[in-house]
Amino acid sequence: MNSLRLFVAVSLDPDFKRRLAERLQPLQAQWPKVSWVPEANLHFTLAFLGATAEEDLERIKQALEHGLEQQHAFAYRLAGLGFFPHSLWLDVEQGRDEFCALADRVQQGLKAKGFHLEERAFVPHLTVGRIKSAHTLKDASRMQADWQAPEEKLQAHKVTLFQSVLSARGAAYHPLYEMVLPDSKES
Repeated sequence: MNSLRLFVAVSLDPDFKRRLAERLQPLQAQWPKVSWVPEANLHFTLAFLGATAEEDLERIKQALEHGLEQQHAFAYRLAGLGFFPHSLWLDVEQGRDEFCALADRVQQGLKAKGFHLEERAFVPHLTVGRIKSAHTLKDASRMQADWQAPEEKLQAHKVTLFQSVLSARGAAYHPLYEMVLPDSKES
């Protein structure tokens, strides 16, 4: 039985990923000990499944289809930098409630099909770096104040089931299934 390391996420537009990566370069130069997330791997995690049997893929697809059948695309805007104990992330300024509702639909759909997920509150965020030591970011408050998130309005329009393949060079994320969310009737 093959096991796949899986998670469900909202992907970012490739052009925006490029612009965001360029905007993060000064921080990367200033804090080289942060393990920065590669441009290709930037995403909003909605649910982490972890090691999952390959034969469960169809059940996951069904869970996503059922859980997201009433879900529409929505607009969001990023805010400034935030910190969890071991990660550096971008907050969501606009669209926070919509991200929480989307994550809830994904998680409830997966739980209804028998998948076990972490039991912690969902906080919409875009991880941009991993921090190994608190000393690495001794001037973090200055970095928070100096760096501004891009002000453009973005669209959450696609939910993707990814496989995470770990190697010595880091993680590579491979899309296994995508669901495009229809535009809202209010848009």
